[in-house]
Amino acid sequence: IKQAADMLVNAKKPIIYGGGGIINSGDKASALLRELVDLTKFPTTLTLLGLGALPAEDPHFLGMLGMHGTYEANMTMYHCDFMLNVGARFDDRVTGRTSGFSP
Repeated sequence: IKQAADMLVNAKKPIIYGGGGIINSGDKASALLRELVDLTKFPTTLTLLGLGALPAEDPHFLGMLGMHGTYEANMTMYHCDFMLNVGARFDDRVTGRTSGFSP
């Protein structure tokens, strides 16, 4: 945990990647995600099934990730140096070719 915390604190291009697991976990999980985003100010993207976990008007929300996602979300994920996954899968609609996903 300490190593992950150090990576988080030292990240220059972090991103929070959330998914349907947040929605499935209930309102408290969505509230905790909003609290995390407010605290860290990290850019945040969600999968299709995670939409709604963070308000679309949140200034840190980049939109949906993946083949039907926004350019901003996909490019921020591609260039990140730290990704925090909260309740999301790495399926082919998000990753495409896994060898080229967020190298």
